[in-house]
Amino acid sequence: MRRSKLVIAFVLLALLSGAQAQEGEGRAQFRDGRISFVPPAGFKAMSKEDITFKFGRSGAVQPEFAYSNERQNVSVAIGFVGSGLRAEQLDGLKKVLEADLERRLPGLEWIERELVTREGRRWLRLHLKSQAIDTGVVNDMYATIFDGQLLTFNFNSTVAQYDNYKESLRRSAQTITVK
Repeated sequence: MRRSKLVIAFVLLALLSGAQAQEGEGRAQFRDGRISFVPPAGFKAMSKEDITFKFGRSGAVQPEFAYSNERQNVSVAIGFVGSGLRAEQLDGLKKVLEADLERRLPGLEWIERELVTREGRRWLRLHLKSQAIDTGVVNDMYATIFDGQLLTFNFNSTVAQYDNYKESLRRSAQTITVK
């Protein structure tokens, strides 16, 4: 009896936790199901240790969640940054982020940078190619304001793998929903 109560308590805690990613029918959900997307086929959730190893070395803010291929050289990172932000600030944030990326990433090549509206929500899209420590990378970042924070989805690939994953990353980005 005591064991079943512990199991029920654990399941309820997992279901009610807004910080946990939930997966169902291939769709990963965050923040009580208000944010979701379908990761590319074959991608798995990364452990906190793997997230720290992959994203934490440069001193940048680490994503809360990430999904990757088996070799972890292609990934989707989901993060929440800041507080007190308003949707009207997205234009200004675009300029700030562009300038910051140009300063921090010598040799950056812009592929696209735009503000788009999807399902009534404005998104900033920054698609770029740059040089990481040991290889070239392509990042396709989508950002919007969610509950006063900057919500980011970063679709990341090595240049060598990009052509193999380009379409599946694009399709995955199109599945993002925010309620």
